[in-house]
Amino acid sequence: MTPCPFDIPLRTSSSLRPTRSLMGPSKGSNLLRASSAVCIHDSRKFPQSRALKELDPEEESTCMNDPLLPHTPRLPLLLPNRTARHHISFKSPLVFPPVSYPSLHIYPYPTQVFCLPSLSIHIFLPSPSLLPFLFLHLFPFQPSSPRLSFPFFQPSSPLSFDHFQVLRAIGKGSFGKVCIVQKRDSKQMFAMKYMNKTQCEARDALSNVFREIEILASLSHPFLVNLWFSFQDEEDMFMVVDLLLGGDLRYHVQQGVQYTDEAVRLYILEVAAALQYLHKRSIIHRDIKPDNLLLDEEGHVHLTDFNIATVLRDDQLATSMSGTKPYMAPEVFECAADTCDGYSFPVDWWSLGVTAYEVRRGKRPYDIHSNTSLHEIRLMFLQNLKFPVDCHPGLVHLISRLLTISPEKRISSIDEILALPYTSGVCVDTLLKKKYKPPFTPPVGSEKGGEGGGGRLL
Repeated sequence: MTPCPFDIPLRTSSSLRPTRSLMGPSKGSNLLRASSAVCIHDSRKFPQSRALKELDPEEESTCMNDPLLPHTPRLPLLLPNRTARHHISFKSPLVFPPVSYPSLHIYPYPTQVFCLPSLSIHIFLPSPSLLPFLFLHLFPFQPSSPRLSFPFFQPSSPLSFDHFQVLRAIGKGSFGKVCIVQKRDSKQMFAMKYMNKTQCEARDALSNVFREIEILASLSHPFLVNLWFSFQDEEDMFMVVDLLLGGDLRYHVQQGVQYTDEAVRLYILEVAAALQYLHKRSIIHRDIKPDNLLLDEEGHVHLTDFNIATVLRDDQLATSMSGTKPYMAPEVFECAADTCDGYSFPVDWWSLGVTAYEVRRGKRPYDIHSNTSLHEIRLMFLQNLKFPVDCHPGLVHLISRLLTISPEKRISSIDEILALPYTSGVCVDTLLKKKYKPPFTPPVGSEKGGEGGGGRLL
């Protein structure tokens, strides 16, 4: 594989904090050559982005584009033909400054562009390393706008596929495969996800990949599947993440594991800690379900798959019907029916409640499928939940609070959970240090159902 100059480690072995870089030329930079050109096209004719997975139709995650804040570009992509393509979505007009740089040629287009829901910008450059400088010319910093930021890869970084030794493949997905790898210098073990660019482009899934990398690059938490490195060559994109060999909760439920009340309570608390961390950073996950909760070798749970996650700022509401239908909160369905203005972070807590119920009982609380009508779903939500007769009353109350129809009355923080008598003795610091022993330890070989296995790339 030919290493690409866009390589940057998001983490180092000595630090859990990801590193990011934003490079820009000084005024009057001559780095852009006369052969550079920009084409701007309205991409409304293209299909909406989706999260594509190898799941049954009723369990497939779906995502329709949410409006984004202005000046939030996605990750630049180097295609095999050396064409750099960049997708950007805006919810407000984009104003191009007058272009007076003699080295930069832009095809005729109005200086003021009133963008509709999606605008696709295609950049043709002689060298991909010029892309960051081009965008700094086209999208200058403005005091009234968020600072331009996107995780492009720093040309000076030597990180590439050759810095890892592939030990074995453990799964495949729609666009590539997952392997266990070892970093040659540090000997650390990771899971590496391959994503073929051509296949992602053909299925209009690039924006989902870019969004996931953007979000994961800023996160580090004990109950997340953390991103360590991200790089690319001319054919593939690579994500190097935590290696978790305990399988996902879906796999163990299908294997007939009978989870105890104590195990489900610990899973709820660990996921709640991860959600609290995400929500404080304005990130809404939108796809909490057993498939996306992976166990490490000790049995602690880790949240993965940020493919349809998004960022909500300044009391912004999401409006798209995004997620996996059986785990979607009532307000997501109502928003799709235009009976509410939007939804926010409480949808993740509803999905956690559905997941906890399913893990404890072995079946979902609501029999929702891909073809279930909104009227049928509304009737299901009005039914009383049935719990196993041996389920602890405290766990019944906790899950019932998570599955409260009204988002205003639903439990939506770990503090509310810890205020309940059933969980009042839990210490958050002890929880985050993984000092509470999981009641269930996954058997060796459970990686068949996890991020380090199972092969779910997108």
